[in-house]
Amino acid sequence: IEFISVISHFWISLFFDFQNNIKPNLWKMKEWKVLKQEFIELKGNNFIEISLKEPPKEDELLIAISKGWIRSDGKKLYKANILFPVKDVDKIIEKLNSIKKD
Repeated sequence: IEFISVISHFWISLFFDFQNNIKPNLWKMKEWKVLKQEFIELKGNNFIEISLKEPPKEDELLIAISKGWIRSDGKKLYKANILFPVKDVDKIIEKLNSIKKD
């Protein structure tokens, strides 16, 4: 029982300080800045979204490619995404061009 008490205290201390105040940094996510964004409509209410993003505490800009669909009420829903550094864009474009069929 003593072990369980120690573990419980550890988990509680992650989210609360000694005055039982919620630690704010654990409850809100840091915002990413979207510097530029392009939207590509596809068949069947599907889309691809390409964004240039700046993470909260990093110097390196990232490219985000997301795919999703648009509901009948106009809300975007996302299926998946991928992030990679801007420096890798040329390598990715080269590989895409090498596999595309004319």
